[in-house]
Amino acid sequence: MAPNLPTVPNFFDFQLPGIKRGGHKQIIVGLAHAHSSNFNRRRLEGHAYAPWDLLLNGMVHDMQADTFVAAQYCLDGRIAALDASVMTDAGKGTSDKQYTPDFTIIIAIPVLRSAGQPWSLDMDQDLTNWEDVSILYTKTPTLAELKRPPPRRPETLELFTDALNLLLRQAQRQLMLQVSKAFESNPDLTKVALMAVSGAWWTWRIITRAAQDELKSTVTKKTPLPGELAQKHLPVDEISDSEESDTEEEEDSEDEFLEVLAKGKQRAVPLSDRAIRPNPPVLPKYQAPKQKKLTMNDVVAWHPPAPENRGRKPKNNEKKGSTDPDEASSADKQPGTSTTTTGPEKKVKKKFPVQHYKDLGEQVMEFMNKDSNKVKEARTEEWSGVIYLGSPVSNQAMALIHGLIEDTRGSVIAQAVARVADVNDALAAAAAAAEDENDDEWEELESDEHQDNDQGEVGT
Repeated sequence: MAPNLPTVPNFFDFQLPGIKRGGHKQIIVGLAHAHSSNFNRRRLEGHAYAPWDLLLNGMVHDMQADTFVAAQYCLDGRIAALDASVMTDAGKGTSDKQYTPDFTIIIAIPVLRSAGQPWSLDMDQDLTNWEDVSILYTKTPTLAELKRPPPRRPETLELFTDALNLLLRQAQRQLMLQVSKAFESNPDLTKVALMAVSGAWWTWRIITRAAQDELKSTVTKKTPLPGELAQKHLPVDEISDSEESDTEEEEDSEDEFLEVLAKGKQRAVPLSDRAIRPNPPVLPKYQAPKQKKLTMNDVVAWHPPAPENRGRKPKNNEKKGSTDPDEASSADKQPGTSTTTTGPEKKVKKKFPVQHYKDLGEQVMEFMNKDSNKVKEARTEEWSGVIYLGSPVSNQAMALIHGLIEDTRGSVIAQAVARVADVNDALAAAAAAAEDENDDEWEELESDEHQDNDQGEVGT
């Protein structure tokens, strides 16, 4: 008989530690607010921060105070070496947003230390004495990048899927840039979980340090979108109602330009422009055009309507300004001609009903796999399929990310314990050496006193 192998949990019913007691009510309200057509008419990205902040905080709820969620955490990357050269370039005209994930889970190990005293990892400080705590190690095991929710009123499921894939692809590209900076800033970091989010849809992946070559190739060469996807996602916003105007991308570009301008990161003026500055051209003074003088031929006489027609709106077959109801336009008398005299009619945008899709098909969605170890291995190689928040596949992915954070935290704590033990041993050895030195000095003083006493007795 074959031995009974231990079963691998599938985590399909996993609940976030911080959500078990309070339930999902706050997250449900946050998602409803982020997708509301009344309170998020333009489908802005910032409205989705609230529910995902609750989710990520619920993920680290069972961990101690050394693990928390930070919004807009800047990843500096490798610090450049200082040199004696003079920098004349004010900076590249790019924003720092590409290295600032929307959410970052941070593990920061605190330590209590003071001059000459042993270090301690047990933190029991009052809030007013927070400055007594120092950070020994930090790691960023999880990065999350959010994009605006997908359209509410797509014409077809295919158009909705294309628009959602485009948003998730943009988030994935940004995360690949950001994780490269996370590895540069922390040499001890080995794994990072990435979460690309659009509304209630998301994908994830585990990036290892061993995949640096793949990361660099992904960052330098953007994966081109398929031709069909690039064409099909364009009419999505055109078919949506006027309340869902697609203006966020333009506003983001303006915000980035203003941010770069405010931080002084525009390119320096070229040397040729610095050496010779041309004088601004002198424009002639503006002169208003001469007004035409009115003559008697330009005066228009006003004829009031007949008493029986006063206060009555003209009918469609009457000329504008006509006082005779029987006077019809020539177009009305000819068969086959239009009776409208106000010009071409305005095109009215067609409103499609609001759609709440939860299944986009096997080719797009992440499939269910009961073996969580195989899922974890697959995620180290490529991004997952599209996942709907709250589904069994989503619960499984949350459990795997939670386990990765716990493993990273355990390694950091072990490293901190070893470091504190080494420091305390060194302090104890230094204290023992200092005590031995004091004992030697004390013995020398006592011997000197005995010699002085002996000499005094001999003299007497």
